[in-house]
Amino acid sequence: MKKLGMFEEIIETGGSTVKKAGKTVVSDFAKTAKAQVAGSSSSNVSDQGTNEQAASTQMTDDQRKQFLRDLYGKTDKSDDKDKSKDEGKADKPIPQNATQKALGMTPPDPNEGKTPEEIKELASLRSSLHGQYYENLTNPPKPPEEPVTEKLEREEKEDRWELEQKEKEKPPPLAVQNAQKTERNPGVSG
Repeated sequence: MKKLGMFEEIIETGGSTVKKAGKTVVSDFAKTAKAQVAGSSSSNVSDQGTNEQAASTQMTDDQRKQFLRDLYGKTDKSDDKDKSKDEGKADKPIPQNATQKALGMTPPDPNEGKTPEEIKELASLRSSLHGQYYENLTNPPKPPEEPVTEKLEREEKEDRWELEQKEKEKPPPLAVQNAQKTERNPGVSG
């Protein structure tokens, strides 16, 4: 019985050790990821050797939210509303993808050097092309009708072709089949 109790104790201590190690690995990974997203070197993240340090460095809810915002580039909806009110509609920033943000690059303005009239013209052209494209997808244009004489000729050709196909598929007459089955040179019969 003592052996069984000893195994249970070993399993329990091993399980708790694994949990603590998992927490430290996750927190180390989170710090490394945050440091990489923030642009600092990964050498700033120190290797934590004890479980006591891991327990003391757990993030609060606010820190987690901030970390996720930094990681995924998401902000609160209330922050977006405040920013959009402050910026105004005329000064819309050009959207950047994650790579451009990470490298600190600003994308070129596609409307740079264009007059407001040209911008409006391009916008109307985009919307009309968009409308035409989806209109053609949902209601495809009907092909123009061919003249009656050409239609009759085409139908006659199709009928003849179908008849030829049916004749090819028919088995040969019985006499031809029997002639093919008989031996031409019966050989020596005994």
